[in-house]
Amino acid sequence: MESVCDGLTPYLVRFRTQHPLFRIPELESIADMFDLSLKYDQEKVNAVSAPLGSRDQSPFMKVWLPNREAVTKIAERAVGLQTFYELIGSGTTFEELEVSIASCHPRHQARLLDGTTFKILVEPFGRKFTPEEQKDLIGTLFFLPLWDTAKVSLSNPERCYHLILDIGVGHPDSRAAVPRRIYFAESIAEGSLPLIDKFDVKKRDYIGTTSMDSELSLFVANQAQARPGDLVYDPFAGTGSLLLTASHFGAMTLGGDIDQRVLQGKDANNVFSNFAQHHMSDRLLGLVVSDSARPPWRTAPVIDAIVTDPPYGVRAGARKVGKKRKTLVKEAQGTAKPKPNVRAWEDPTHITQCVAYEVNEVLHDLLAFAARMLRLGGRLVYWLPTTNDYCDENLPKHPCLTLVANSEQPLTMRWRRRLITMKKTREWDRSLDTLAPEEYGQQGSLAHENLAAKWMKDVSRSAQSRGAESPQTLSEPDVGKLSLDEPPNLP
Repeated sequence: MESVCDGLTPYLVRFRTQHPLFRIPELESIADMFDLSLKYDQEKVNAVSAPLGSRDQSPFMKVWLPNREAVTKIAERAVGLQTFYELIGSGTTFEELEVSIASCHPRHQARLLDGTTFKILVEPFGRKFTPEEQKDLIGTLFFLPLWDTAKVSLSNPERCYHLILDIGVGHPDSRAAVPRRIYFAESIAEGSLPLIDKFDVKKRDYIGTTSMDSELSLFVANQAQARPGDLVYDPFAGTGSLLLTASHFGAMTLGGDIDQRVLQGKDANNVFSNFAQHHMSDRLLGLVVSDSARPPWRTAPVIDAIVTDPPYGVRAGARKVGKKRKTLVKEAQGTAKPKPNVRAWEDPTHITQCVAYEVNEVLHDLLAFAARMLRLGGRLVYWLPTTNDYCDENLPKHPCLTLVANSEQPLTMRWRRRLITMKKTREWDRSLDTLAPEEYGQQGSLAHENLAAKWMKDVSRSAQSRGAESPQTLSEPDVGKLSLDEPPNLP
């Protein structure tokens, strides 16, 4: 009989191939947003989250949800999910599968006998089967009652069943490999793969060198639980990739950035034109030229989610308003030329003088801002580039914020990027502003410190191993082209 977990219904999930460490956090976040009871097979967590290409890897996991309506709600948003199935039977052999189907839930038995048209697809993981082999595999399901009560319709079936063989990868001879698990299930919902294409960066009117790709932006929106009625803010908005996907799910969005040029856009294209392109102009409240080190907002917990990809100094270092060293020296010597008191709103071409904004300060200020401005239960979701030297002690902390998820995206053998999700679980009070940066965590040798220097060192080492010119001689424009999205070829 069908197993029961707190009155919930079992379903089978197949995740997409990419980003295995994002799968379960996204599933949990969406279920929590809709207040859905969700249980899943804890023994499968390691297999579902295993690195791509490892022998333990599996895209399948059994989950328990209240009903099909809950399945639909999750599938309409999830981008890490490929298909939801209603599980009818499973086993390690075809004999076990037959016994499992024979004792399946009466709901499934009735469907197998109701005479609706159907087709059966063979869905393997770990190898390919020829059409002849697929026919033979379907033939092993001779015991199914639907062969006698229903008709096959390959073009327009009322139900689509799947014979799923989880074989796994990394076998010396996949053709001789025995399936780890065999499932028979009916597909009932597909994930939101079309959204990835809809918001493809290449299709936008306005992009920049650091525009976040659509799939990762959608992951951010789901971790932030963006929904109708929410106010979502990005303090490092850039070209607005994260705001765009949050708005797709109904949120009202607001962006800030210290670089007025990126907000103004070029050749009549800007962040606003991207929203207009997707018919969501009414969901972008505005863009504010602002310094994240000195936020212009009155302290009030009115923001539902903060989403951001701060600049950490690899492609474009973070900046904050301040006087450069040479300016301070000239002022001290009395040789500085007097300048008019320029107001930015009076001269749109004026560029405010800025100085470097160290990564420790960026994170300290970001968490402090989130603690002040998020509503209780609101979320902070941000990207943290790091290296393989990362440890959990590196993460910044705040008394008002609790870590919810920490998902890693490997870029190279050495470089990683992490999506950090935090939830506000305590009301902010002014005494917390006196905490020193070290009291916010970021302990020990930080893997996210001096990223630009580490990047150049890796590129230099790689060039020397090839006998090429050392990148230490690169001009400043060349250095600006370096990006975590374009990792170096390491030896």
